[in-house]
Amino acid sequence: MTTRTEQPIAIEPTPDDTTLRVMLAEYAELKHEQCARIGFRDNLVYATLVGVATVLAFAISNDGSTIGLLVLPVGTFILGSMSVTNDAKISAIGDYVGEELRNRIVTLPGSMTHLLFAWETDRRNAPGRGRRKILQLVATMATFVAPGFVAIIGYIITSSAVAPLAWATIAVDGGMLIWLLVEIIQHADIRR
Repeated sequence: MTTRTEQPIAIEPTPDDTTLRVMLAEYAELKHEQCARIGFRDNLVYATLVGVATVLAFAISNDGSTIGLLVLPVGTFILGSMSVTNDAKISAIGDYVGEELRNRIVTLPGSMTHLLFAWETDRRNAPGRGRRKILQLVATMATFVAPGFVAIIGYIITSSAVAPLAWATIAVDGGMLIWLLVEIIQHADIRR
């Protein structure tokens, strides 16, 4: 009785298999980056809320000195700018995966993986998307722009006399907030 040792059959991947694996690895990395950016963007909201509360607490408890309110627009501008930039990159990743990467994969012979990317395109056509995007726009403006304007108005109302340097600071703060407001509206992605 002879025993025969069977050798596993080595199957060489075709160029299409290798290409598919590379593209799916790219997809996995992009989705990982997108998720990390979403988490970071959400944390910017929390940081802004904490910053607003801290500045307001300082301004209220500092024996009536409200000059600290003029710091708030700078902070909300910086955090809001980071949020807008991150949001644009999150959307860019989604667009790339849903359009470019998906289109390259579906051209591979026998590829059924295009079903994997359905979410990337279907989410844009979901019912109520426009309403949700408007709500997100309002929430973003309320988080990053409104507190700065409220701080400026609060400072002007509560100050007995506004010094020229304070007026210059108010002008710079207001300009930054208007710029941020424009950026937020431009990146809102409501029409898509």
